[in-house]
Amino acid sequence: MLAFFGGKRMLFGLMIVGGTLLLVAAAWLGFQNRSSESLRSNAVTAAVVGVAGLLATLWFSLKAPDAREAVFPVVFVLDTQ
Repeated sequence: MLAFFGGKRMLFGLMIVGGTLLLVAAAWLGFQNRSSESLRSNAVTAAVVGVAGLLATLWFSLKAPDAREAVFPVVFVLDTQ
């Protein structure tokens, strides 16, 4: 179904919209609980763990592929007539 609507561009757009909605929801929840002492004391730890998880995900998922040798089979047909 995604191929019908634009394939990878559509998926990328959905990821951007979903990520933005999650960020807005997290900011709203944080604002609603801004006077909570436990939120203040644990926010830095949660942010550090989140950034470390993001970096680890990017590090292991975006590794360059192993070098491969490209060999293309070729057949020559000579018509001498």
